[in-house]
Amino acid sequence: MPPERRSEIGSELGDWHRRMPGSLMLDAESDRLAGLIANVFGYHLLLVGSGDYLATLESARVQHRTWLAAPTPSEADSAHPRPRCSAVCGLASAMPVASDSVDVVVLPHVIEFEDTPHEALREAERVLVPEGHVIVAGYNSLGLMGAWNLLPHRARRAPWNGRFYTLSRVRDWLRNLGFDVVASEGCFFRPPLRSGRSLRRLQVFETAGPKFWPYLCGTWFLVARKRTVTLTPGRPARRRRRKPIRAAGLAGSAMTAGRRARFPAAAA
Repeated sequence: MPPERRSEIGSELGDWHRRMPGSLMLDAESDRLAGLIANVFGYHLLLVGSGDYLATLESARVQHRTWLAAPTPSEADSAHPRPRCSAVCGLASAMPVASDSVDVVVLPHVIEFEDTPHEALREAERVLVPEGHVIVAGYNSLGLMGAWNLLPHRARRAPWNGRFYTLSRVRDWLRNLGFDVVASEGCFFRPPLRSGRSLRRLQVFETAGPKFWPYLCGTWFLVARKRTVTLTPGRPARRRRRKPIRAAGLAGSAMTAGRRARFPAAAA
């Protein structure tokens, strides 16, 4: 996918976040994402993708924060406030970041718009330090968002022009890349209706959804830790020492018996 198309998709996603139901979903996602970011530690944090999630970095305990934006950011992205956050241009599948240099990588709705989403996760693994964390957010292909995505007239605009994945599939990708999944959760269990009044009436779904139909969430979150492979040098096998044959116990006994037979007086 060319960079111009990536930037266009990011702009469309920002437009969707500014109207129903995107704005309501963004608020729910931001609350969950802020809680997840607050539970990870380190020195450097990298946010990849839409600038709509920059506000969630306020809850981070990581002091050095960087936003990796598209090479041709839109006016909406450049207008985002950057609270104690620097910005660089680059792609999720080719991050201009040194290997083993970042403690936390946040990927909110990045893999949906990547031609090779596995490469974006591989890049996250490359730049993370050992025991570093990646936080991935994605639209659920099994939930109501996935059902809406099957409608043909929605396939031309974001987020419906992206490819949605299940939580279990992305979990398998992360495990194959050497991650240990430490947490997963979902949010926004209401249908993506445009009517704010209808969405408010369905607020009860947000309480019942996690208990009764957790796999039908609109957005899922995964937190995974980069596994550290340590090579412990094996100790050489100890050679079993042979016990010496004591002459006093074997040959010495026969010699003494023979001496007694030849010199009975001396033996007495």
